[in-house]
Amino acid sequence: MKEKLSIMIQKPIQTPNQNIYQFLMNRPRFNACNIVCRCHDQELSFQQLQMEAERYAKAFMGIGVKKGDIVPICTEPSIEALIAFFALNRLGAVSTFLNSTAGMDEIVNYINLYGSKLLLVSAQCAQRLDKEALQQHCCVQKMYTLSSESTENSSDISLFFEQLANYADIPVELDVCGKDAPAHISYTSGTTGLPKAILLSNENIIAEMIALLKVTKMQLGPKGNLLQVVPFNYPYGFIISALLPIFAGKTAALSPKLTLKNIGEYLELYKPRYINGIPSFYRAMITDCAVQNMDLSFISYPVTGGDTLDNRMECEINEFLKVHGSKGKISNGCGNGEGCGSLLNPASVVHKYVTGSCGRPIPGLSVKLIDSETGKPVPVGHSGRFCFSGANVMMEYYHDTEATEQAFHYDEDGRKWFYTDTFMHMDEKNWMFMDGRERRFFITFDEMGSPYKVYCDYVQKVIAESIPEITDCAVVQREDETRSFVPVAFVCLHDQKKWNDQFALDLQKQCQQKLQNCAVPVEFIPIKELPLTVAGKVDYRTLEREAQKGMEV
Repeated sequence: MKEKLSIMIQKPIQTPNQNIYQFLMNRPRFNACNIVCRCHDQELSFQQLQMEAERYAKAFMGIGVKKGDIVPICTEPSIEALIAFFALNRLGAVSTFLNSTAGMDEIVNYINLYGSKLLLVSAQCAQRLDKEALQQHCCVQKMYTLSSESTENSSDISLFFEQLANYADIPVELDVCGKDAPAHISYTSGTTGLPKAILLSNENIIAEMIALLKVTKMQLGPKGNLLQVVPFNYPYGFIISALLPIFAGKTAALSPKLTLKNIGEYLELYKPRYINGIPSFYRAMITDCAVQNMDLSFISYPVTGGDTLDNRMECEINEFLKVHGSKGKISNGCGNGEGCGSLLNPASVVHKYVTGSCGRPIPGLSVKLIDSETGKPVPVGHSGRFCFSGANVMMEYYHDTEATEQAFHYDEDGRKWFYTDTFMHMDEKNWMFMDGRERRFFITFDEMGSPYKVYCDYVQKVIAESIPEITDCAVVQREDETRSFVPVAFVCLHDQKKWNDQFALDLQKQCQQKLQNCAVPVEFIPIKELPLTVAGKVDYRTLEREAQKGMEV
């Protein structure tokens, strides 16, 4: 019997020749009074979005924004930022949300990369940015504040958006470039250096919207909202958490001041039906004092992605939700910025979610798991490099030909595939399971001097599921004189006082029973909480430095 291979070919999503703004305005069954967005006590209806996008578009034209211009927006998630996106898209300009917490060097780097003469900022960012540095080191000529409030700190380069109303009588033409035109620049999470700029077309984002509306239970209708957890500069924060609910006729609930310390406040404020979060969000949620006595029956669809979530933590979150009145169960999705955010979606209306998986491919997305050496699909059940192809796949890394060529590959049928650094395995029904990332393994040597690959994600999963007292853990490599590299584990406990030599010894024995000797951490380091990147993912780089320090001491 011929072995089934890990490949699933689907017909790409067909999209109309429209820009994103046109596509939204042509959506059926939209009520003008539907609240498409909330931000604290502010609300935006569908009709207001249309009117404000038109007003902003005229204002942008009035200050010289043209089709194809790239306009950076440095802001926290806000209604004004959302309107600016649709207004720029209406004109055929390209928007990009910069990381509002980034340093001046990073902000200047991107502005110069895009050759942008205009910068849009929030009032809070305007106060933080060094305007002299902007004038001296980058090409920006004007900075407009996305706020109706003025301050006393105005300067020649800092104007206020309310002044743009002077251009209200300018006629606005729709973008005639259609779906193939560039529309938005998003960013990778930057775990391997400066985040890459991902150039997305109108078609990329529209295809993502159509696919997710087909596969999820987020059907058209005014009921329900989705809590935005991740910042706008990442596709999971903007495309998935802000655009998707709007296209579904629901409400995007924005959380500009969200931290891992005030989750309860936002749950109480919005009572979200949908949450597209990350593991660190849910870990913090179930330990938040404000959430402990809260009725969570409003949560129906909690989804996580962006980082690994072990089975034990998944069960712990589900038990917490159940005890607090929610019928929702946490499910793992899998996304990628180069694919507009969501690729494998667990919230299927056709197939029941399989615990522990990352979901099945969304409609229109072809996937395959390949052997890195041969490039051929691996058999079902075997681990292989995750590759995908579809209408939602990015245009390019902006002005980075080398990185783009390394990421894309063409098969004999002319189909363009994006090769990720993620390794997965697939079952007979095309459910996919995370095995680890390429950058998260290293080669060490056993007692006989033979090479052995250590997959850090797998080792930390074994540790996390071994002893109930462990709440979280991370495994990294450390240089070693005899074995090249060895694994080191950072471990978080419910009660740090329980950590002692005997606890560490028991943990080591558990690992020895489930792992080969080479993969057993040479040291277990207790830590109160794992450091996180600005994207909310575990900061493995910081932990690697700490592990190296421990050896040097």
